[in-house]
Amino acid sequence: MRISVYLALAASVLLTVVAPAAGRRLPPGRAAVVLAVAAVTAGCGWAWDLALLAWTLIGQLGVVRRFGHWSGPVLAAHDPVPPVTAGVAVVLVCVVGATTAVSALRCGRDVTWLLRTTRRAPVVAAGGLVVVDDPAPAALALPGRPGRVLVTSSLLRALSTAERRVLFAHEQSHLRHAHLGYRLVVRLAAGLNPLLWPMVAECDYILERWADEDAAIAVADRGLAAA
Repeated sequence: MRISVYLALAASVLLTVVAPAAGRRLPPGRAAVVLAVAAVTAGCGWAWDLALLAWTLIGQLGVVRRFGHWSGPVLAAHDPVPPVTAGVAVVLVCVVGATTAVSALRCGRDVTWLLRTTRRAPVVAAGGLVVVDDPAPAALALPGRPGRVLVTSSLLRALSTAERRVLFAHEQSHLRHAHLGYRLVVRLAAGLNPLLWPMVAECDYILERWADEDAAIAVADRGLAAA
């Protein structure tokens, strides 16, 4: 078990390096899928392997032995993991549990805010467009059935009619391809494996590229979309 667990840990670390590099060479849609799959694999693999290493020490505790009806001395005699390594794994499992809980709470808070905003926001135009009077220029894709696009009045005033078409197509792409799901998956995986946190920004960038490409196709003007 020792070699397989350590190799799996090494593979999880390697994925955090290789996946972003591979994603930059792929079209945004495929890159987002690669990053999400790699993040889930690396995050779950990292947490599972740490749990296995930690269990070799936790399983020898008296209360755990009595609950599981096994022999502590026999488990200790056949334990392939050094106590120091198992102790470090126990600490890391606690850290992973805390970071995952924090990440899940943040994701839950963000999703709750989006859903509440979607329910309360009045639709003012066809296609689910919602305009909010705010001096800060901003646009946001609100998930739901149907989804909506929230835009501040200051941003609309700053854009021409053609630029508004690009903006709306960009946000509609976020809704159509469920980009929020990719963001949540990668963030939760980063909670399991802190080494994945750089991949969060990489995923966000790729999703914006994906929406930009869709917008450029929708308006048939890459120069306008880039501007």
